Amino acid sequence: MAREPDWIDVGAAEELSKHSCRPVKLKNTPIALTFKDGKFGAVSHACNHVGGPLGEGHLEGDYIICPWHNWKFHRVTGKGEPGYEEDCVPSFPVKVEKGRVLVDVANPTKRNKLPHEPHPLARKPERAPGPHDRQQLRELAGQRIPHQVAWAVLLNQPLSGRTHRNSPRIRPQGQPHDSRRSSP
Repeated sequence: MAREPDWIDVGAAEELSKHSCRPVKLKNTPIALTFKDGKFGAVSHACNHVGGPLGEGHLEGDYIICPWHNWKFHRVTGKGEPGYEEDCVPSFPVKVEKGRVLVDVANPTKRNKLPHEPHPLARKPERAPGPHDRQQLRELAGQRIPHQVAWAVLLNQPLSGRTHRNSPRIRPQGQPHDSRRSSP
């Protein structure tokens, strides 16, 4: 059941028509506003894939191309590209009155995410113990020493240089003291 319309003034149609695709935020609702062939469209700013910014994408025909992974959604209906029509982002009613673009943020269509095949290079995460001793790490953490030093100790690696821009220079064991840096 449709709610009472909540028409929000986005701006002047003449100004907004200069950009084919742009992000706008209306009452905390991020929207991708598009303009093509004299008609405005408004869909959710968040892509179905991993939430990419559709409003920062570009138009290819009547489809917004997500700048992150190239997923496509119709700029007016929010439906996916041909073959993926059921995978859709919310679309919002748009109208132009007295030269102003208005978007109804109260009545978007439903978002629908379909399962997709995993990327060909995707792999199942495998959990394994790390190269460090948890007990030794806990002891080092309790001593309040810089974390770079703790990791160097755990990994049995020499440490040289500064561990932080404000920390004193640390020399590996056996390295002579540099007299040029002696304290007064």
